[in-house]
Amino acid sequence: MLNRFTRTFTKLIGSEVVPALFTEMNEESRISIGKAWHASLLRLKSNEDLQKLWYVLLREKNTILSDDQLSRQHRMPIDSRHRLVKVRQSMARLLTVIREREIEKEKYWNSLLEEYLGNHSPKETLPEIKEKKEKKIREETEEWKNKKEKRKKAVAAIKSWRTMNNRERRIAIQKEYAKQAKIAKEEFLKELKYVGLKLREKGIAPKGLSEIKPTA
Repeated sequence: MLNRFTRTFTKLIGSEVVPALFTEMNEESRISIGKAWHASLLRLKSNEDLQKLWYVLLREKNTILSDDQLSRQHRMPIDSRHRLVKVRQSMARLLTVIREREIEKEKYWNSLLEEYLGNHSPKETLPEIKEKKEKKIREETEEWKNKKEKRKKAVAAIKSWRTMNNRERRIAIQKEYAKQAKIAKEEFLKELKYVGLKLREKGIAPKGLSEIKPTA
């Protein structure tokens, strides 16, 4: 049947073109295929060898896909999925090894940078470092508490908060923040006027804002 198909195909396209030949492979004549490349073996190779191996695997992958497509066109399907899976596993593991080397390289350069900065920057004592760290944590905690309290106060002032969507809530809370800032400014001006009045009662004339020179 295969020879008849070959002769018919040769008559249609001409004798100069050699058609693709497929041989039926039984269990005895089937070519044994090795396993996929393990990451432990790939780690032993140099970057140059890994680059060469990548192109070999890429060529093998393209060959498998081309053979599979050609066999489908001739309606003689070949089961090459296990070969393709092994090639893809090898390529994925190769990329993993390359990524591992890039991470190690980045760690090495960071360690060199830290060592350089440690030798050329002013050294701080352990109590100073600890105090600076505690101060930073304290400031961040206080700022977070103030922001939380400010938002809680703004949400409580908005009556229709539960019925709003996210966009309406964002607009409403920004308006409430502006309103709170305006009230705080008015209270500050009132307090400033009160202090100025008390100073005048004691015979102390406070300076105007234009007369106050900023300190260096």
